[in-house]
Amino acid sequence: MFQAEWLAIRNGFDLALLQGYMDVILENDSLMAVVEVEKADKSMCLWGGLVLDIHIINRLLGSCIVRHVPRQANGCAHELAKMARRHENYCYWVGCLPDFCYNPDLP
Repeated sequence: MFQAEWLAIRNGFDLALLQGYMDVILENDSLMAVVEVEKADKSMCLWGGLVLDIHIINRLLGSCIVRHVPRQANGCAHELAKMARRHENYCYWVGCLPDFCYNPDLP
């Protein structure tokens, strides 16, 4: 159920490492995924291997914070996720965001 959320978290960490960032704050709108990633013990969920990957990458970063942000509080991230679903490959935005993220109607 949360495979897409965990893939997004892992890919975010991968991108941070590739870009040379060592202090990372990653926000996700799935509270259950964030709680599972924050657990120190081995994940017993169906996608536990993916969560283990996240823990390994997390140790390679200097400082890493994963926090929950409700979807209603981050309209830009929600719009980016909807846009990414329309593409077959992963989409990354580095630097400038698409124009719709600057819409004053988004939370």
